[in-house]
Amino acid sequence: MQVKTYPEKPEGIRQPRKVEFYRNGELVVDSRTLWVLFDGQTHRIKRIESEWLNF
Repeated sequence: MQVKTYPEKPEGIRQPRKVEFYRNGELVVDSRTLWVLFDGQTHRIKRIESEWLNF
């Protein structure tokens, strides 16, 4: 099994990611997930800093 994930353009505090699962080179799952950045010190959600992204 192989998994590939790609960041997409941020949506406010959300960072969408495309996630694909392959079995024997064939795409078997194509999904989109939403991630958020959580600050462990403040225990709050924060925006992803622009230098983290390659857009």
